[in-house]
Amino acid sequence: MPSNAFFFVAAFLTDASVYLLFAALPFRAMELGAGPIALGAIPGLYAATYMISASHAGRLSDRVPRLSLARLACAGLALGALALAAAPSLPALLAALPLLGASLGFFWSPVQAALSDR
Repeated sequence: MPSNAFFFVAAFLTDASVYLLFAALPFRAMELGAGPIALGAIPGLYAATYMISASHAGRLSDRVPRLSLARLACAGLALGALALAAAPSLPALLAALPLLGASLGFFWSPVQAALSDR
C-alpha cells in the first residue's frame, strides 16, 4: 500500500467515527435530560474547541513531529468517545465535548501538513 494511503485510511476512519459519535450524541444527551438549549450547545462546544485547537495545532506541528501529534490526537479522540459514552450526567457529557473537538483539531492539522510533506 502506498504511504499516502495510510493517511487517507486514517482520515476516513477518523471522520467515520466522528460521524457515528455525532449521530448517537443527541440521543445520549436526551437520555440524560437534555433540552433544546443543551442540544444546541453540543455542536457549539465541539466546534469552538475544534477551531481553536486546529489553529494552535497548525503552528505546533511545525515544531514537533506531526505524526506524533496525530497519534496523540487519536488517543484523545478515543478517550473523548469513551467519556461521552460513560457520562453519568448531562454536565459530564457537555464537559467531554471540548476534548473531542480539541482532539480532532490536533489530528487534522498535523495530518494535512504531513500529507503535503510527502
